[in-house]
Amino acid sequence: MPVDSPVVAITGASAGIGRATAIAFARRGWRVALVARGTAGLDAAKAEVERVGGKALCIETDVGIASEVDRAAHAVADRWSRIDVWINNAMLTAFGPAERVTAAAASPNARARKPNAGTCRSIMGSLLIDPAVVKPRDYARSGRGTI
Repeated sequence: MPVDSPVVAITGASAGIGRATAIAFARRGWRVALVARGTAGLDAAKAEVERVGGKALCIETDVGIASEVDRAAHAVADRWSRIDVWINNAMLTAFGPAERVTAAAASPNARARKPNAGTCRSIMGSLLIDPAVVKPRDYARSGRGTI
C-alpha cells in the first residue's frame, strides 16, 4: 500500500456498520484507523481489513471520554501523519422497556463516567476530536478531507 494512501479513522469500528465501513475503505486502498472500546472486536476487524489488503491501526478508545478521543486522533496522526476522513459511528444500544434500561445496564463502565454517558457517546465523540489534529477548516480549504 502506498505511503500516500488516504487515511480514515472510524469510531465504533469493531462491529456492525463501523466494521463494514472499515472493510469498504480498505478495499479501496485506504489506511484504516479502527477506533472502538473492545480489543477482541478491534482485533477481528483488523484481521478483516488486512484480509482484503488494507492496513489497519487499532486504537482502544471510549469516545465518551475526551482524553481518549484526543489520544486516538493523535495516535492516527502520529502513525500516518494525516487524517483525511473521520467517521463517527460509535454508538451504544440497550434493549428493554425504556423505564427499565439504566446507564449501568447499557454500559458496564457507566458508573465510572457521568450517568448519561451511554446516551450521549456518539454525540460527544463528534465534539471531542482535537482541533489541533483534525482541522476541519484546513481540510475544507484544501479539498483534502471530510469530517
